[in-house]
Amino acid sequence: MRQRRNGMAALSLSVVFCIVVGIAGVGTPYSLNWPSTWRNPLDSGRLWTTVSSDTAFDFDSSAYWSAWGTRHTGIDLKAGPGALVLAIDDGVVVRVAVSADPMQLVIMVVHSGTRGAFLCVYGHVSACAGIAVGAQVQAGQLLGTVTQAGSPCHLHFGINTRGSAASSLAWGRSGATDPRSLGWVDPIPYLQQTLPW
Repeated sequence: MRQRRNGMAALSLSVVFCIVVGIAGVGTPYSLNWPSTWRNPLDSGRLWTTVSSDTAFDFDSSAYWSAWGTRHTGIDLKAGPGALVLAIDDGVVVRVAVSADPMQLVIMVVHSGTRGAFLCVYGHVSACAGIAVGAQVQAGQLLGTVTQAGSPCHLHFGINTRGSAASSLAWGRSGATDPRSLGWVDPIPYLQQTLPW
């Protein structure tokens, strides 16, 4: 009888563990139609990363705020470690962070569109050779590769309409501050409404 109870307890714990892992896990990514006028930074994959089929990793998601107590300044695009990251258009590199901490790795490029210059953030990316501050890049040029930062592995992609003036801002999270007040915008609608210059 005691063995049966222990077996039932172990089974119950396994079920609870699976439910908790399922809730905290990746969930179901949803399809993203990348604007055809800009290069896709991942070149092929067009999936946003979601958690438990919600939109936790979208721009300024309330689920992100609930989970981490900070506001999200971009979107997270599903990408495996080593995925190639390309420039969405011609531009100038204004910041490259090199660090042993993948949460700090970032490349920032100023691009121009019909709504003016804007800063594009390619986060959790190890820069390839030649990508340095002041470098001119072309649409589709290789910037670097995705580095595992948290789970699931992803590219943090953000846009700030203040251009190079925003390069000194924290690029992934804005604390309790509304990211819009700092110039951050939801990147996909912004690109859908803007043409390359």
